[in-house]
Amino acid sequence: MKKYFKFLFLVLLTTNAYSQESNKEILEFEKTKLNAELGNADAQYSLASYYKYGKITEKNDSLYAKWLHKSAEQEYKHAYHSLALYYKYDKKDTENAIFWYKKDADATYFNYVRMYGENKAKEKIKDISSIKSLKDMGVKYRPWDLYNYDEVKSHWILKEEPIKLTAIFEK
Repeated sequence: MKKYFKFLFLVLLTTNAYSQESNKEILEFEKTKLNAELGNADAQYSLASYYKYGKITEKNDSLYAKWLHKSAEQEYKHAYHSLALYYKYDKKDTENAIFWYKKDADATYFNYVRMYGENKAKEKIKDISSIKSLKDMGVKYRPWDLYNYDEVKSHWILKEEPIKLTAIFEK
């Protein structure tokens, strides 16, 4: 009888701890969702992952894409790469995958120029996954051919509007 009560006590204790953890996760989801709806790009990106993996909520491909796009519209760099992967693997849409890989490569190049200078940035960017993925898809793409160093430098220093892509796709 004593063993039964110990077992029952452990089950109740475990259940209570589990439900408290679940409540924390639900509250975190709701907080993320509210911040995403208020326009926070990081929260939009996080909310997309909830829908991608079905964490706390059901998996929902269209809501995943919607929140990734909203985050990318605010130039949230991580969303660029996630959208490239989404279009390449989930939607089998090469044209959109290339577009988002290029956006990711440009954003990475701008960051590298800012951190390392022009020459080192050219060396480092060759190793990023977006450039490699574009190459695997038969697309030659080098951001440093599109922008001169002064454009990139002034973009970051003056915090101007983002430089728009005008690249010609080469295959």
